[in-house]
Amino acid sequence: MTTQAPPHPSGTAGTTAAPMIWRRACVACTKAKRRCTKQVPACRRCAAKHIPCAYPPPRHVIEAETPPSASVITSSDDASMPLDPDYILDPSPAADHSLVIANIPAATGGLVDWFLAQGSFVPDHVAPDEILLDRRTNQMVDQLLHLVDMVKKWLQEWVTDGHSPLHHRQLYHTKMPRCVQDAYSTMALYFLALGSANRNGIFQLVDDRVDQMFEDQMREDLSSTAGAGSEARDLFGRLSRVQALVAYQIVRLFDGDIRMRARAEADMPTLTAWTMDLWARTRRSVSPTLGGDASTSPLNQSIPFDGVISLDGAVVTWKLWILTESIRRTWLASNLMMQVYHYIKHGWFQCAGSIAFTMREGLWEAETAYDWFAHQTRQDALFVPIFEHPAMMEAVGPGQVDEFGHAILGTVWGVERIARWHGDSINGSLGSPLAERGNGIVSA
Repeated sequence: MTTQAPPHPSGTAGTTAAPMIWRRACVACTKAKRRCTKQVPACRRCAAKHIPCAYPPPRHVIEAETPPSASVITSSDDASMPLDPDYILDPSPAADHSLVIANIPAATGGLVDWFLAQGSFVPDHVAPDEILLDRRTNQMVDQLLHLVDMVKKWLQEWVTDGHSPLHHRQLYHTKMPRCVQDAYSTMALYFLALGSANRNGIFQLVDDRVDQMFEDQMREDLSSTAGAGSEARDLFGRLSRVQALVAYQIVRLFDGDIRMRARAEADMPTLTAWTMDLWARTRRSVSPTLGGDASTSPLNQSIPFDGVISLDGAVVTWKLWILTESIRRTWLASNLMMQVYHYIKHGWFQCAGSIAFTMREGLWEAETAYDWFAHQTRQDALFVPIFEHPAMMEAVGPGQVDEFGHAILGTVWGVERIARWHGDSINGSLGSPLAERGNGIVSA
């Protein structure tokens, strides 16, 4: 009996899906100060006006520095970030990193792995006017608290099922760091004690676990020695630490007593620093992979799967996607959670920026490399930045987006737009779904 191997990420025609790359707005739309759909060979506006459509070369990406210290930060302030109200009114310009789909051969003759595109690790801070929040309303607060409820639901699913839209089933399958073990067991006790008389005891346990994690982290920083490739090897540990602290902060900020909430507010700068540090290290580790494939990425050193480096390229690529997609989703969950809390308390927040993450239903849930490659070969992966979601919703139906994607869409764009999206899907007024790879995606 023979088994069919999964599609190999070597760029072989007919087996590997086209990657996504970042493209700036065309020259004509930029001069006219109009939104550009960034399609090739011509955007929608240029095609309609029958005018030449040319795209400028991509901007040079400047690597972000690691925060001065990613160690534990203690503060009596309740701010979760270096917040500046003027930032909301006058955000600094950022590079336009909208996505299009195109077959771009790598220097090695293969195709660049779409989830390792360097531009996809550069947050876009120029938000569309329609999502800027200028006042606190009951509807907006309910909309934001829904995300908190979803993250709590995912934490409970992680405890009961071993995976969730935020915790991939393979991430801790063979290796669960101490901080994650503590968070997992603490969340299990927390959900078990909901509604019981022992809630105060659970809250004290949560605080104790956080203190222990901070102490362990400081000891690790003092004992660690930098070396070649050490930054890439350490990504899994740092991701684990951020995921654990996110779990604790959800409980402390949104379900704790006054004392617990005050301690959680004091720890928010630490979560911000850890999240920024994880992201900056990931960007620097990804940069050398441009022009190559996942099998040559230094990020492979951080994949926590036994023997993965000796496996075939398809499995290596899948495992590396799991790691980077977990980092993306954790970055979003961490930043959005802190923004939600700050908005509810103060009526405004600092936008952390728009990044791309994978939204295609079935990819996160795939249990094997074969299933994952089969999904992303047949259909577009919907690897789309947050600020570009409206254009995506014009092209695909709600059933093609996974649960994590739906949670982010509802939080950022609001229940009215999502309800209209569902209605348009039922009425058949959506554009052609991205059923086949290489057809392009309409990007705002």
